[in-house]
Amino acid sequence: MLKKTRFSVAAALALSVSATAAFADNIKIAFIDPLSGAFAATGT
Repeated sequence: MLKKTRFSVAAALALSVSATAAFADNIKIAFIDPLSGAFAATGT
């Protein structure tokens, strides 16, 4: 009985997480750094 309850809870949790992930928006992350000039630490 306990095994069936744990499985049901795990299945419900997995379904709710996957449903929210399916409708999530894309997040874009940008790296802004000078690549040339006097302040260029990463460029050439």
